Amino acid sequence: MSSVQDHDSSGILASLSPEEMRQYLASLIETNEDARRHLMATFPAKSGLTVADLKAIVASSLKPLAYQRGFVHPSVAMAALGPVSQLVDTASRSLLNEDLKGAITICQAVIERLVPAFQTIDDSNGILSGLVDSAFDILETVPLHNPPEAIRSGLFAYCVSNATRKVYDGWDAEWRFANLAADLAAPDEERTLVKLTIAMRKRDTGSEWIEQHTAEHAAQVLLRFFMRTSSTEFIRQFIEENLRFPSIRMTAIASAMRNKEFDKAISLTEEGIRLSGEQRLPGLVSQFNEQLLTIYREQGNKADAVRMAEILFKESRHTLKYFEVLKEMMELEEWVERRPEFLEKIRKEGDMRSLAVIYAADRDFPSLMTALEQYGRLELLEGYESVLLSEYRTRLQQLYFRIIILDLDLRPKRSTYRFNAKVLAGMLKKYDNDTVRRFAGELREKFNGRPAFLEELRRVGM
Repeated sequence: MSSVQDHDSSGILASLSPEEMRQYLASLIETNEDARRHLMATFPAKSGLTVADLKAIVASSLKPLAYQRGFVHPSVAMAALGPVSQLVDTASRSLLNEDLKGAITICQAVIERLVPAFQTIDDSNGILSGLVDSAFDILETVPLHNPPEAIRSGLFAYCVSNATRKVYDGWDAEWRFANLAADLAAPDEERTLVKLTIAMRKRDTGSEWIEQHTAEHAAQVLLRFFMRTSSTEFIRQFIEENLRFPSIRMTAIASAMRNKEFDKAISLTEEGIRLSGEQRLPGLVSQFNEQLLTIYREQGNKADAVRMAEILFKESRHTLKYFEVLKEMMELEEWVERRPEFLEKIRKEGDMRSLAVIYAADRDFPSLMTALEQYGRLELLEGYESVLLSEYRTRLQQLYFRIIILDLDLRPKRSTYRFNAKVLAGMLKKYDNDTVRRFAGELREKFNGRPAFLEELRRVGM
């Protein structure tokens, strides 16, 4: 007997007349609240929804999540927020159809209701924040559509007003409002924008880091505005006056690079490295070092590019991409000559993990096998086992045995016994069964005085 699921619903829909379809939908939305909200979210313009109505749809979608304690499963969040997602999709389509007012109205409703919800609803799955980001993304494209003056000025005033609202403080929404205001502001609205950045700086105080962070954001907002409205000389002067901010310095470096002013770009970057070092900001030091490498490569300065790549290679604990840069910047003969030198530096530092990464990338499997044996760590062995198994099965098996015995000696507790018993059981699928079982027998004899270990071996059939 066939079930309802066996029938093709698309075929049924195709057979319905327009009147039958209307009657079915009318009945559905009358009895199903979710269907009604989905319909209204899909066709807000045709339903004559106001901003308050749109906010009500969003608020209604949040209700099932507001009573959840702890982690909210993604499927639960997506089901509840389906109408909100539909609203955002509708806003995106409205923008494509040049219905700027409709798109803006929807996005405002979504942002105004969802951002406060971060305070009470778990968003570890990122669904709430993803919808907020999408709404902001749509708003941020409005200036590209050359909006009519009424829409431009209205959205500008809205952004200025909301950038300092406490409800948005701490969620980055305030700075997205401020940046959008900078993209919308007319030249004669400079004073309003400056006042906004001053107000935002006065609000965010309490520590030197917060004040510096806020001042940098404020400078970025003003620079966005000046890039659209001011002369090249004024922009250059503004950037030079704000080089203390890393992001503004990066803008200056990018400008010098576009103009092929490599010496200036190098000077700006080296000063950034020095200042970041003095402020004990290793992350920024690495960013500026990376920028310096980019400059040298574009300049065609192989010697300094190799030197910089080697520094980054070491600072990043031998990230493979810098190793590839070293290879790329050298002639084959030079690389063959210098490769042992680089590898020896890593070996002396005892970083066998990085050596393994490089050996695997170069398909130097004999050296990789030796590195695994020297390092003697299970996680590394399991990471490269698949590429070595066909050629080095016996050595891998012996390495497993050595690691297991050492672990049992160093950590005599139930969790260690359970873990290593499972490792042994897993080896049966890949290695010689008789040898593995013989090794398990040797372990039973060696650790005969540890009944918990013997019990774990029995549980996995060893």
